[in-house]
Amino acid sequence: MTGWKLGWAYGPSHLIRNMQVAHQNCVYTCQTPAQEALAASLEKEIKRLGTTNSFFYKMVTDLKSRRDMMAKAIRDTGMVCGNY
Repeated sequence: MTGWKLGWAYGPSHLIRNMQVAHQNCVYTCQTPAQEALAASLEKEIKRLGTTNSFFYKMVTDLKSRRDMMAKAIRDTGMVCGNY
């Protein structure tokens, strides 16, 4: 969904052209559908915080196993890689 710019404008071409230039270079916010989806997700996630069902718990667990696998591969080649 990167790059979505939803909405429309109607007006004289000399104003619309300037609006397009400004819009292209200053609108870097999250569009409404993604904001709604994020809000709904956070409402569910807040109830899961502190449990093993939490997205954040699962993310940390997954990233730790990936880190450990990469660190082992680096060490197995004879290079030094942190204290993991």
